[in-house]
Amino acid sequence: MMKGYTDKEHYIVELFSKHYVQLRNMCLNRVKGRSELYDFADDAVQEAFIMLHEKYSRLKDHPNIDGWLFETCKYRLILFTH
Repeated sequence: MMKGYTDKEHYIVELFSKHYVQLRNMCLNRVKGRSELYDFADDAVQEAFIMLHEKYSRLKDHPNIDGWLFETCKYRLILFTH
């Protein structure tokens, strides 16, 4: 584990490091050509990680946390852009 991090922080940092670029790219692709919506792509990724932090106790043993992150980003982006 990373020095100075709690289990929760380590878990979230690991997932962020592993998926941030892919999550952001997925969101950017969904708003492709609409540069006025690019900030919403970043917001959707940030919101997904905030939700993960808030729901850590329920999500830490999720069988498909990667899928949960991608679906959460997708739905957050839909909420932001519609």
